[in-house]
Amino acid sequence: MNERSQPEPRSEPGTPQLVVGHDGHAVSHAALNAAVDLAGRLGAHLHVVHSVTVEDYGIDPDTEEFEQTRDRNLAEERLGIARGLGESGVGWTYHEEHGDPAVQLARLADETDALYIVVGATHRGLMHLNGSVSKRLLHLQPRPVLVIPDPATVTGLRQQSHAGHRHR
Repeated sequence: MNERSQPEPRSEPGTPQLVVGHDGHAVSHAALNAAVDLAGRLGAHLHVVHSVTVEDYGIDPDTEEFEQTRDRNLAEERLGIARGLGESGVGWTYHEEHGDPAVQLARLADETDALYIVVGATHRGLMHLNGSVSKRLLHLQPRPVLVIPDPATVTGLRQQSHAGHRHR
């Protein structure tokens, strides 16, 4: 299944393209914000990709609510993206894909001839058993990959440099 929604008109020929991965985790929100900023600066069209994974489903696959939970989670994801991008002034398209996130991001970047792929730094999850999405993207395709750190885990150079001075 491949679902695409177009809240903004498709970009004009020659418009730069960017691809950003979004999985609903906090760091993917940071990646989306960075991608929106970059798209605005470059006058680019933004392709937001959500790869449907096990995390989108309910916990127990034997219940009737299993697929309903998935549908509800995906609808909330789409709505959150639309709210976040609605006022941005950036043209964007939402892509809901099935399968490996790194493969889906690489495929779409190739299809759209994207300038960059933007992803959040690795978080722990089932889809990371084969390595981080960002690292795998570097091996799957030739485009630059912008990896956005999780704001909750960034300690900053100032704190690290002060800590280093105390131990001398």
